[in-house]
Amino acid sequence: MKLIIKYIFLTVLLFVFQKKTLAQHDSTKVNINYITKDAPIQVLGADGIAYQEDLINKEPSTAALYSAVLPGLGQIYNEKYWKLPLVYGAIGGGVYAIMWNQKNYNIFLEAYRIRLSGGKDDYIMVLPEEKQLISWMDYYRNQRDLSIFITIGLYAFNILDAYVDAHLINFNISDDLALKIEPDAMPSPVLGSYYAYGVKLKFNFK
Repeated sequence: MKLIIKYIFLTVLLFVFQKKTLAQHDSTKVNINYITKDAPIQVLGADGIAYQEDLINKEPSTAALYSAVLPGLGQIYNEKYWKLPLVYGAIGGGVYAIMWNQKNYNIFLEAYRIRLSGGKDDYIMVLPEEKQLISWMDYYRNQRDLSIFITIGLYAFNILDAYVDAHLINFNISDDLALKIEPDAMPSPVLGSYYAYGVKLKFNFK
């Protein structure tokens, strides 16, 4: 019993000492909550030397408003220019899908109207029954509606992305937090001495 109490006491003492040491080690780091807009800060580099950097502050509400007015404008405000092709590609693809499905819906709708009036449409040979025309009309109408919902979702995601980016723009101000992608070789559990090659994600917390 005494041995257990002694072990617990030593563990607690070691934990307190470690916390105190870490607190002293991180004393040069800055709490972002107490930094004013665009204030110069000091960042502790990997070599142990403190470097002065300017804190870039972005307003999340402004970034969201910009992206709501024009998709991609909030990403420009956040200086995340590499996201512009993704934003315009996604929303542009959605708009193209809406137009494509609407165009085909109009084609089959017009053919159906011609057939109802007693005329001959361009699909009389391949789609001789009226219900076949109606089926294709319903298909393209459903695809058009689905494309509209997806495009609205992409538009909303563009706003949310700009808002979150503005919040997190100063989340990591040092090299203490890192994500690395590296090639790796691991022994194959199936092939024995043979190796399986691939990539690994490595999170580094210093």
